Amino acid sequence: MQSVVVEAEKYSLTTGKGSYTLLGWWRFCYLHSFETKQHTIYWNDKVFSGTSEGPEMVRGGGLLVIGQDQDRMGGGYTFSQRLNAVVADLRLYNRTLTNSEALDFVSCKETHLDPQPLVSFPDFKNNWKIEGSVNIEDLNLADICQKESSFLIMFPESWSFSQAVAMCNNVGGSLPVPISARENEQILSFLNPYIPYCSDAHGYSIALGMLKKYETHSHYHYKSGENITYSNFLYRRDEDSNCVAIAVTEDDYGYWYYSKCDLELCTICNFTSVTHLKDGQYTCDDGTCISIDHRCDLLAHCPDLTDEINCNTVKLSETYIWELPPPLPDGSPTQVSVFVNITSVRDVSLIDLSISFDMILVFTWRDPRLTFQHLRDNMDQNPVREGVGVWHPEVFMEDGDGSSVDVQVRGRQTFVRRVGLPNPDIPTRLKEGTEKLRGSRDSGRGCGGSVERVSSE
Repeated sequence: MQSVVVEAEKYSLTTGKGSYTLLGWWRFCYLHSFETKQHTIYWNDKVFSGTSEGPEMVRGGGLLVIGQDQDRMGGGYTFSQRLNAVVADLRLYNRTLTNSEALDFVSCKETHLDPQPLVSFPDFKNNWKIEGSVNIEDLNLADICQKESSFLIMFPESWSFSQAVAMCNNVGGSLPVPISARENEQILSFLNPYIPYCSDAHGYSIALGMLKKYETHSHYHYKSGENITYSNFLYRRDEDSNCVAIAVTEDDYGYWYYSKCDLELCTICNFTSVTHLKDGQYTCDDGTCISIDHRCDLLAHCPDLTDEINCNTVKLSETYIWELPPPLPDGSPTQVSVFVNITSVRDVSLIDLSISFDMILVFTWRDPRLTFQHLRDNMDQNPVREGVGVWHPEVFMEDGDGSSVDVQVRGRQTFVRRVGLPNPDIPTRLKEGTEKLRGSRDSGRGCGGSVERVSSE
């Protein structure tokens, strides 16, 4: 969200510029004077004022709808214009509030304004008609006014404490550390759907972000080192262990126990802001982010080395037969370009009428049956790895009389030259590639090239 637009009748009254994050409470108050055409928006800690054209008043006889945009009275709704949010403490007054009254409201101070609002939420079930996917529940003012909102995400894979710390850190979060009974209950409520998949033989479910101090038998925050005064231990088994897990069995549901730090449990990460997926990065399997340029560059940059896994530049279809040359539409032979570089002449014998020399042969051809991936502009970084069976031109050498010659191949390497743009993106692919940096998938078309170092006599 980059702006706030308030509309009345057919008039757009104001636009407040700013940057507003998701997954947090927005405290909003809009003041408008129909006489002076002046308006003020209080939006969390920001204030916007101005003047604009607008109606002389808001006419009666209409229909107030929260959560949708009416293209006509009571209808014209579209799914894309629905409000996917939580709305609390909605009020509509028939007078312009003072600046201090508006500030009190957005500052979460108790307000007792007269007269009472024309529209409000206290008598919700009697005065409002509920339609569609709407849930009603009570909220505390403290829930709305907390300075730092947070949310949880479950990673149901089993990890040790150090692995869980690394994963949460890599995705911009941290292990949860409940500092009150209410926060402990929030974690349990979030954890409930995953209990069948995330509890071991002892009933341990997830690791908490705290460690034990052996000297004082207290516990502290694993990142800040601050002592944690809240405790929810039922009894302290595994006293020799240093980590803390939360239990979910019937007898000790929600209580804490010391657990071994190498015990592999599900991981919940706590976030205080939305982590944005960044273009130009590759995600290692352990969650570490590296530059996309390091993907398949023949050097390992991921701690778990996964940036160099599945880096074959060539993908073969099930119907590919490497013994057959690439077919051409008109049935003509496959065109192969040959470049010969004689690097040294070892021996010339006039008696035997023989010559011995070293040379490099470079063959270039196209194979439309192949699909390529992870191609770089520099052909030397696009090797076809050993064991990948692709068609190569066979080489036969003979002298001027048509007799065979002695050939010793000292090395052979096949590369892919990138000559075009990649194909469109496939959303089902989970791994990033260099081509995704350009908004395309990590495969394209190219041409093959084979380099052979040959000694011939």
